[in-house]
Amino acid sequence: MADAIVAASRTLPKQGGYGGLVTAPEKSRVTVYWKGRVPAAVRRAADSDRRVKVSVERAPYTQRQLRTARDRVFAQRAHLPEKLTSVGPGADGKGLLIGVAPADRETALSGRETASLTRSVADITGGIAITRVRTENPQAATGKSPKGAVRAAGRAGEQAFGGARWVYPGPGGTYNCSTGFAVRYPNGARLMASAAHCGEQYVKAHSPEFPDSRPFGWIGERDTERDINLLYPEQWSNPGFFQSRMWWGPWAYGGGNQQTWPVKGLHQNHVGQKVCSSGAASGNICDITIDATEQTVVTNSGTIYRTIKVSKPAGQPIWGPGDSGGPISQPNGSDVYANGIVSSSNKAAFPAGCQGDTDRNCASVGWYAPLDIYLEKHGLELVTE
Repeated sequence: MADAIVAASRTLPKQGGYGGLVTAPEKSRVTVYWKGRVPAAVRRAADSDRRVKVSVERAPYTQRQLRTARDRVFAQRAHLPEKLTSVGPGADGKGLLIGVAPADRETALSGRETASLTRSVADITGGIAITRVRTENPQAATGKSPKGAVRAAGRAGEQAFGGARWVYPGPGGTYNCSTGFAVRYPNGARLMASAAHCGEQYVKAHSPEFPDSRPFGWIGERDTERDINLLYPEQWSNPGFFQSRMWWGPWAYGGGNQQTWPVKGLHQNHVGQKVCSSGAASGNICDITIDATEQTVVTNSGTIYRTIKVSKPAGQPIWGPGDSGGPISQPNGSDVYANGIVSSSNKAAFPAGCQGDTDRNCASVGWYAPLDIYLEKHGLELVTE
């Protein structure tokens, strides 16, 4: 339903008055925010599934206006009284969501600091409001790997599937990331999407069992603006090496019932939806809520655009170091639908105990890269079963 409404809005000049939408899957409800009169095409889309209740509320701004405001604020962030870490539109069309660096403070901004930031943003955007401000410290979810080879099986030994652990050489040692989803250029070999902050171009990708030899692939194109890279198979004579399946179950060394589930399709991302992460260091974590879309976020590895912001209740993890590049999906039975790639988290401001490998610091708030936007940008397609 949400996809149909968004698709209908995109048939309108400049996406019409679309301000955003919020889903409530548990209630079979979608709330659409619209500036002005809702066109007939959008109303038809909203009525296309009677099982879902759709309501419409007034939006002061369109998503297009808010995305323009987002880009202006980011471009002029040096003029803000606080160090900007993220900015993007709210899903209700009422204003911008802002994240700022914590600096030396232990708490949120004071009323005076918030008022000063609000005035500065309004000066840049021509009066668009801030609807929420949070202190943040976004960090890439890359893990440091122990020296030497380690036992490899399941997620740790079979990198042909999404959610497997892979290692690469970096400054001062070897680092862990996770595989995401198999993709390809039309009629091309299968590649594996992971996180762009996991290694430099042409660096070899290894299994933890062979961290210094026998690579299974190498890093090809890196889209740092989306934080997604492409892993190419080391043996070019095996173009079907990467598979249309992903690991589901415990973390890489958690034993138990590790399974591979088929990837059946691609999903868009909407506020209110629940998704699951499946990084190699954490295993499956579900009931992660999408809080915002189209967010620009500044991490310790660079600026990432059009990200999806997610969270779980305080103290509950979404992912952690070593999960970077792993798949974000929505399961349907034992099938999965691809949503995105694990990017970064806010473990300083929103710490959480870790699932899987507990010798880490994890977070209850983070960001991932939407796969649909990346695939469209580069002319790629998801490999499905």
